[in-house]
Parts: sequence; C-alpha cells; structure tokens
Amino acid sequence: MEKILILLKEAIVPIATCVLSGIISYIVSVRTANKWVPAYRKKYEELRIEVAESLTMYANLYTNPIDIAKTENHQLPQNYAEASSKLRNLASKLKAFSETMPPRIRKVPSKEAIDDASSCLIGLSNSFTTPYNSNISDAERRNTYKYENDLRQILRLPLVKR
Repeated sequence: MEKILILLKEAIVPIATCVLSGIISYIVSVRTANKWVPAYRKKYEELRIEVAESLTMYANLYTNPIDIAKTENHQLPQNYAEASSKLRNLASKLKAFSETMPPRIRKVPSKEAIDDASSCLIGLSNSFTTPYNSNISDAERRNTYKYENDLRQILRLPLVKR
C-alpha cells in the first residue's frame, strides 16, 4: 500500500500538469474562436445585405437588358453601366471573402457556395445588355432569372415570384 501511495504522489504532478494544460488550451481556443468567428459572420451578413439591396435596386435593369446598337453613341447608358459595375464589385467582394474565410463557420454558407454566389453576380452583371443588334430571347431571360434565384437561395434571401 505504501508503494502505491509513493507512486501516486510521484505521478500526481505530471497528471495535474497535463490536465491543467488541456484546460488552458481549451479555454484559449474557445476564446480565440469566439473572437474571430463572429467577425466573419458579421462580414458575411454585411455582404448579404449589400447583395439584397443591389438585387432590389437593379432588378429593373438586369431584367430589361438593352441592345447598345440601338443606343445613342452605341454605349451602355450610365445607369446600366453603374449597376453592372456594382454587381461585379459585389462579386469580387464575395470571392475575396470566400478566399479568406475559415473552412467552416456556423450560419455561413460554404466556401464553394459563396463562390457560386459570386459567379451568379458576375452572370447578372453581364445581363444588362443583349448581343449586339439583337433582341433578348426567352433563354437569356431564363438565365438571368436563374442567376438571381440561385443567388437568393445560396444567401438565404427570399425568392422573387414572377
């Protein structure tokens, strides 16, 4: 019995040190995660709001593309050009976000989903015009609506009924 007590006294320090270091490591990792994850979630929500605002603001333009062959000076009107640029800028912000975000964040879509959302915004930014000297086809309109609906699903925004 005495030998057991001696062995136990000798082993208590390493065991206590191991348990204590495990507890400290856990506390540090939880505090670090709680510091960084909400920042990513907040940034995602800011981008999501900006996308939702832009979809509402520019839907009248990307759903009614124009043929620049039929415009004055054969140039895209300023409001169309600005809207297209804004959507492309949002696409680059989403892409940059996906490239810097940690692998998994609760309540934030995956990196692949964010990349798909960025691609949808690029598609929408390209839908402000029709091919030169042509009319818009139903297929082109369907593509525009698909980009918008896919984007809304990925970012969990309400779908638009048409």
